[in-house]
Amino acid sequence: MKAPTMRMVSMRLKMMIHIHNEDEDIQRKVVKAFIKEYIDDPNEDYVPCPPEMVEKFGVMTPVKGLTNAQKEAVAEWLWEQF
Repeated sequence: MKAPTMRMVSMRLKMMIHIHNEDEDIQRKVVKAFIKEYIDDPNEDYVPCPPEMVEKFGVMTPVKGLTNAQKEAVAEWLWEQF
């Protein structure tokens, strides 16, 4: 394995960004906003994976040049994985 699976990343994001007493639509928007920002600027302080995974795989490299629509599609796809 070269990186955590996207299903694993999706699960961790939903656990990490859990909004108590709110509906799923709000959580979905917050998680997707995080993903879209993280695509451009992955930051070790906000990695959704456990520290041992970061140590093994490192932090993803930025993905530059995606349009907002493409980032939205990635965020929506990732949300749907778990």
